[in-house]
Amino acid sequence: MSAGRESFAPSSELLHSLQENGAEDTVMLLKQASRSLDGQVEGVLLVCERARESTFPYLQPKDDSTPVHSCFNDAYALASIQYAKALLLTLEQNPLAKNEGNKESEDEDSDDESDASSITCKHMTDLETAAATLRAVDLAILRGGAKWIKCARSVILEASRLQQKAKLSDRVSHNDTSSDCRGSKSTDDQRKRRRLSNSQPNTPASREAAASKCQHWKDGESATFIEKIERRDASTLEATEFRTNYLAKKQPVIIENAASNWKAMGADDSPGWQNMNYLKDIAGDRQVLVEVCDEADVTQTYLTDSWEQRVMSIGEFIDDYLLKQQGLENKRAYLAQYSLFEQIPTLQDDFYVPKYCKELLPEDDNHSENVPGQGDDHLCINKDGVRVSAWLGPEGTVTPLHYDPYHNILVQVAGYKYIRLYSSEQSHRLYPRDPPLINNSHINLDKETMENTPLFHGTPGWHGVIGPGDALHIPRHCWHYVRSLSLSFSVSFFWGASLAKEH
Repeated sequence: MSAGRESFAPSSELLHSLQENGAEDTVMLLKQASRSLDGQVEGVLLVCERARESTFPYLQPKDDSTPVHSCFNDAYALASIQYAKALLLTLEQNPLAKNEGNKESEDEDSDDESDASSITCKHMTDLETAAATLRAVDLAILRGGAKWIKCARSVILEASRLQQKAKLSDRVSHNDTSSDCRGSKSTDDQRKRRRLSNSQPNTPASREAAASKCQHWKDGESATFIEKIERRDASTLEATEFRTNYLAKKQPVIIENAASNWKAMGADDSPGWQNMNYLKDIAGDRQVLVEVCDEADVTQTYLTDSWEQRVMSIGEFIDDYLLKQQGLENKRAYLAQYSLFEQIPTLQDDFYVPKYCKELLPEDDNHSENVPGQGDDHLCINKDGVRVSAWLGPEGTVTPLHYDPYHNILVQVAGYKYIRLYSSEQSHRLYPRDPPLINNSHINLDKETMENTPLFHGTPGWHGVIGPGDALHIPRHCWHYVRSLSLSFSVSFFWGASLAKEH
């Protein structure tokens, strides 16, 4: 079904909340936009644009102590998705518009506002329309939260298809100008991209080389109370054994070759996610929420005063923070625990949910109503009930010592990471913070001294290094610290019931 023909009406709850907060104009325009989309009326783009613009005055806080009411964020999100739908619908209503390019329109001087949407699209190519549509959806998600991804899914899919088709058409047109060398050039490009995707072979030697730069690895290897995390191969570790020996016993394990069949790893001649140009081609102009902090605070990130979240395109993030030795303004940036794959569904074709994520324990069945994702806007759930998140950052990125209330498998796609883990049974020695940050520790592994935290000294734990294709099982409630040893791309899979700590 076309995204433009799908009805998208505001909920009665949203309308009631807007009315209570004095936004009668937005209520009227949201309803009008919904009716215009349903009826595919002429000028639908202008109607939806007015609805979105009506929310702007309400998005600014009145003062520092009064945050923007959530109904205004939701109204903006809905209006932006309506506007995105209208862009696609208007393109369908004006099929010749995509071939107009920059041609002048005889209607351009018309004062009739009802023609504004048609004029706009006549000056937008398919690629420009797709980009404008996806930008509107991205801003809706960033303002309203990940709960709006499901509502916008059909729009995202249609605009993504339009974008990829337009890019392919542009490449074909470009190659037609040099058809004599097209075959050899294409082959050379494929080989180059394949080399890029396989440029970091994951071997004991490569892991040792990456670990040699990490002081934590050296300290852990010399400490008698820190064990190496057990390594198994995916080809010999069945799901039932995983449940019995690792999930139920809360034992960490690194599963090698767990992602060897992923396109993200370069399977099926895919460029793979180690190729930043591939990511920029697929999603370079998509808007995301990136965590930023001062370089001096990189070991504690979201626990520091310099931590903030910034909206930027993936292309900007890659160019300004990943491919440079030092980020802008002496800042460190991290796309952390982000629902990237629902926002950009094209990337979902590049990976699979590990088979181990289907395994559950009795306590999961007894708390089945607490599925991952409830109440968390920054994360999302796929069709299997698994919460999937992206982690993309430069060398030196740190996630401080903390625990999660779910089962967790962290798959390393590109680069290397050092992991330190402590059993939940050692919580009394790890100095948990006060609520609501109780799942975070006061321990700073990069600046720790015995005087400040005497109980921590000698705490038994595990450590290891994961590289491309490795999947690390992090048991529920297991404390873990993570440091990127190179530019790194990881995917985490949370599943099972959300359980509070037992002690």
